[in-house]
Amino acid sequence: MMQVNPKPSKVETVHLDDQVKVGVPYYSMEQLPDGFCARYARLCAGVIFGEDFPVADAWKMREQSRVIARQADNAQFIHLVEKGLIKPGNLLGVYCPGSRLNSEDREYTHMSIYLGKQNGKPVILEQISNEIRVMSVQEYQMDELAIREVIGLR
Repeated sequence: MMQVNPKPSKVETVHLDDQVKVGVPYYSMEQLPDGFCARYARLCAGVIFGEDFPVADAWKMREQSRVIARQADNAQFIHLVEKGLIKPGNLLGVYCPGSRLNSEDREYTHMSIYLGKQNGKPVILEQISNEIRVMSVQEYQMDELAIREVIGLR
């Protein structure tokens, strides 16, 4: 049985701009199995930013939280970050073209978290399969991942 808010099995430091250091949490397979991206994003929001998002699947998180922005592409996401409308700790609803969970009634089936800026570029933290990744929006685009929604607390 998974714990509601498990303690990370390890934490690795990621250096962001303005000398900000963030501890990226890692969980064991028993704590967080593959395919629990929304749970990972929610746990990271709590551990790193003190945000307490409700428990929900990626595509249902919007029903219990606040949609900050909806956009059609990753370039719009960068624009909203630059305008200060998107903050570190916001969750990201992401469309993955190859997801087995895709359906007509879901705009996205993956969830990640906006971490901040690294080398002047917005970076995203996610669990995908059994891998924890910190990626730029450009790397996201190369993986054909599309940010569809930004979610914050009410």
